[in-house]
Amino acid sequence: MLLCTITAAVALAAAVAVCAVVRRHRRLVRRLDELARERTADRLAAGRMCQDLEAFQRRIDRLVAGRAVLVEADRVLTEALVVHHAAGPGARFGDVYDPNSTETEGGPV
Repeated sequence: MLLCTITAAVALAAAVAVCAVVRRHRRLVRRLDELARERTADRLAAGRMCQDLEAFQRRIDRLVAGRAVLVEADRVLTEALVVHHAAGPGARFGDVYDPNSTETEGGPV
C-alpha cells in the first residue's frame, strides 16, 4: 500500500511538473509571437513612414517648382507693367506683329 501511495505521489508530482513546463513553454511561445507581431508592425510603420516622407518631399518639390514659375511670371508681369506705366497713362501696347502699326511695344520711344 505504501509503495502504491508513493508511486501515486511521484506520478502526481511528475504530472504537475510536466504541466508547469508545458504552461511555461506555451507562455514563452505566446510572448515570442507577440514580439514577432510587434517587430512586423514596427517594420511596416517604418516603411510606411518612409513612403509618406518621400511623397511629402515630392509634393513639396512640385510646390517649390510651381512657386518658381509664379515668381518668374510675377517678374515678367511687373516688368511689363513698369514699361507700360513709364509710357504714361492711357498708353497702349502696340501690336509688334503688325507691320502697319505705328506704336511700338510699351508705347512711344
